[in-house]
Amino acid sequence: MRDVALGGHCVRKSFSDHGRQVENGMVFQAEPEMIEPLSMAGIDVVSTANNHARDRGSHGIECTLDLLAKAGIAAVGTGVTAEAAHQGTVLKRNGARFGFLAHTFDQSNGNYSDRDDRIAMLDADRMPADVKSMLARADVVTVSMHAGWEYNR
Repeated sequence: MRDVALGGHCVRKSFSDHGRQVENGMVFQAEPEMIEPLSMAGIDVVSTANNHARDRGSHGIECTLDLLAKAGIAAVGTGVTAEAAHQGTVLKRNGARFGFLAHTFDQSNGNYSDRDDRIAMLDADRMPADVKSMLARADVVTVSMHAGWEYNR
């Protein structure tokens, strides 16, 4: 069993097994074989809630979640349902329960005008409930928040 990776690792590219490579702009895609180095590095949990979560559309979200699950890496901040995106995950190590949640400030990166509920957003009304739920299941809770304006101090 690997140790819990507590370094705030964030998958900022959707994994996808199809779609054209983008040569310019801010639309990212990671190739499926890039999951293996995460696993080899001992990463057990990653935040997938970020402004690039939708860069490869619905398929990118689903493909990312599927590939991470197959590699035994828990994804927090996105899910197959809105509830799953806000549920987080609990990893047990040495008798302690470590809970992980993730939220993002932006999920569209300027490319979408709608909202995908499978991505946990920074929401002052919803986040306390997410944390309260996690505190009931974990001894230690870590909340990753992907926020801020790029290129600004």
